[in-house]
Amino acid sequence: MSHNQVWIETYSNNTPFFTPAPVVSTPDPAAVARSAAPLRLLVCPAGDDDRSDAYADFTTMLAARLDAAIMLITADTTLSSNAAATDLLLYHEPSQPRLSRWLFGPPACFEAAQSSRSLLVIRQPRPTLRNILFISRGQAKDMAAAEWVSRCALPPETRITALAVQPHLSGMDSRALYNDGLTDWLNSRTPLGDQLRKIARRLPHHPIDEHLRLTILPGQPHRQIKQAVAIGQPDLIVMSADSTNWCERRLLGELVDPLLHWADRPVLIAKN
Repeated sequence: MSHNQVWIETYSNNTPFFTPAPVVSTPDPAAVARSAAPLRLLVCPAGDDDRSDAYADFTTMLAARLDAAIMLITADTTLSSNAAATDLLLYHEPSQPRLSRWLFGPPACFEAAQSSRSLLVIRQPRPTLRNILFISRGQAKDMAAAEWVSRCALPPETRITALAVQPHLSGMDSRALYNDGLTDWLNSRTPLGDQLRKIARRLPHHPIDEHLRLTILPGQPHRQIKQAVAIGQPDLIVMSADSTNWCERRLLGELVDPLLHWADRPVLIAKN
């Protein structure tokens, strides 16, 4: 079998394994210059409550892992003015009455929609990031999420599960996808393959399958994500923001808002 193909074991819960192909590329001078600059984390303090210590420990751990500089702000009113000078916003979601949450949704949904920068919603932070769930729609814009996964991965202790979210189509369209399009969709020369190679370069080369796993799950897209979280119990969920294109949202639906309504762990929403 070619190393540029995905192998699917028919009797293993439809879980495919991806073997990354060798990558030969010429460094982009502009990209090298950007990577040399330290990342900047803009942190909204959690306030004086029983969660502040856990949030502070998580922030310190993340900054050390990313080799990033921390920028503190004292009020949400300064968020927009400081956003342009940062790479990642660390948002400590305030407590919210149950009725207000039911009527208006979690505050994180508003922040994710309004922020022009990548946003990390910190909920029930874990002391480590040993398991990361990377959610890909198989689109080029998901590379923004793959970039953050590769930065957060700490070899050799990090385990990454990449969930390839399948569109919820009609029976006829689904049959066409599986019969004619699934191999091409999961081929390593697709955007999904580029994203996995990006992550794989950060992980130990041997044995790669112990550190990076590609999986597909049945059901509607938001249910696929719920299943992946329930199975893998990740310490961090990473995905790109929903598309602004109506057709793409129509095909997959909105994934960020539904996730933020129930996720009980840190969620990073990546933006270009």
